[in-house]
Amino acid sequence: MVDGSQRYLLRSARKVSYAQGETLRAMSEAGIKHFSVLSYIEIDSHGVKNLGFIRKDSNNYLNCVTKGHSRVENGDAFELMQSFKTKSNDEDLFYWDIQMDENGCFSNFFYRDGRARVDYEYFGSLNVNPAFKGMFTKCMQFCDSEEEFNIVWAKMIDEFGLHDHSWLKGMHKYRHKWSTTFSTDKFCARLKATSRSESTNFVLKDGGNKTFTLFEFVKKFETIQKRWRTNKNEEDYRCRHTMPSIVVKNQPLLQHAASVYTIEIYKIFENELVNSLNIEFDSLPSLSGSVEV
Repeated sequence: MVDGSQRYLLRSARKVSYAQGETLRAMSEAGIKHFSVLSYIEIDSHGVKNLGFIRKDSNNYLNCVTKGHSRVENGDAFELMQSFKTKSNDEDLFYWDIQMDENGCFSNFFYRDGRARVDYEYFGSLNVNPAFKGMFTKCMQFCDSEEEFNIVWAKMIDEFGLHDHSWLKGMHKYRHKWSTTFSTDKFCARLKATSRSESTNFVLKDGGNKTFTLFEFVKKFETIQKRWRTNKNEEDYRCRHTMPSIVVKNQPLLQHAASVYTIEIYKIFENELVNSLNIEFDSLPSLSGSVEV
């Protein structure tokens, strides 16, 4: 006999209802942690005893829904390739390829959609040659004159055959906005934004874990990728149609920064500038000689 308080644990008494299953699926696909989803459904059911299933049942349900029997029978790599084939038939610019090892086993894969192809053609590869990186960095902040900038830039373009590179053409067109060579007439206290893009590990922290199959990881990454693109579109719209609020009104340097920077980068610059003004002198500054800060 099972105690009445434990009857909800009996296999015969447990079942994930259709409504509960849809909630599990939708919230999981949205990236909400499984524990949080269960807590929500438990509250909605007025207690764990009224839930109708246990954690194990919800895990089994999601495995069944997200993987499917054919995926288990045919193997994860096979299912991934089938997914790529379907996408390539539906999307003209979708491309994928796989690599096999010497034993004929699945080794690694590559894929990109049409949007990724357009981005690549505009921005180029993220794998930067060290020599190219060195010359580009020099153009950004270590050229003492416009003549030196032009010499280094021309050498970089010629050496790496980048005459038709659309992104670099755009960067050269707006060189006055990003190269310190052309801002010697503007006081900036040698301030530069030091924040970097979020690391790959950080932005993919919600992309799964080591127990994920290849197919599950790709689907999760596609969800993250859609969120990146949505956020970028929203930020582009915000920067094109609004101006950042300036902490010091009618301040020429901040007004200039607000006109050339995105809102996010402007806020970083403004914060750095304001913090730099909080200076304490060890001694009163003199009109001649050096000042210790």
